Amino acid sequence: MGGVQDVLFSTKNVTEECLATRFPEVATPEFYRELFPSGSLAKRGEYVEGKYRAIAVRVGEDRAYRYSITDDLETVNDLIQTDDFYIMSPVIYAGKIQKQSMARAAQSW
Repeated sequence: MGGVQDVLFSTKNVTEECLATRFPEVATPEFYRELFPSGSLAKRGEYVEGKYRAIAVRVGEDRAYRYSITDDLETVNDLIQTDDFYIMSPVIYAGKIQKQSMARAAQSW
């Protein structure tokens, strides 16, 4: 290699460096607490009309697995301890079905 390639492969990701100077990195539980403030999600084991839950999805080999995220964020803590890939949108839902009619945007935006 030489010239431009040496420069490109010897430096860190420019985007990563730029973002790191502007936005401090936070731990996963702190990020989700900011996104879903305390009291904004339903409590574990309780059904209260008007309280919503976030939904995390883990894609398994045979199917997708859905996890309800409650106000204690305990499920998030359990999921980040695994090596599995999961996704979670910044939208909260009434019930476990991800339908637009049952969704609303998180309030912290």
